[in-house]
Amino acid sequence: GWEALEMAIHLFPLVSGNEVQLAEAHERLADAALLNEQPHRALEELHKARALLHALRDRKVLPHDDRHLADVDFSLGIAQLQAGDAAAAAAHYRQAVRILTLRQAKLQRQLVDAQIEKLSAEVHV
Repeated sequence: GWEALEMAIHLFPLVSGNEVQLAEAHERLADAALLNEQPHRALEELHKARALLHALRDRKVLPHDDRHLADVDFSLGIAQLQAGDAAAAAAHYRQAVRILTLRQAKLQRQLVDAQIEKLSAEVHV
């Protein structure tokens, strides 16, 4: 349980390129904290995960619409709600929706681009 995740968090920084896995380990610790009704511990872990993911996004390792970014904001919303801060929870939920809406728009654009390419090929036959 907790001990294995905490050990993983201490070992991940020793190997470069494991930032996403480290963020996920922080998220799993936050999940365990929420299950044990420790929202403030969960918030600490989720803020660490979010900082790692935002650093990766800022370095262009992760796209702005990466699922991990939406997941951590959604989880922050849950933790804030459990901690009694509905306004902060709503802000995190809105951010998760914005990220997923961006992802959906990009996927729709890819679909339209593929359709245009197919139609262009048919026109040139």
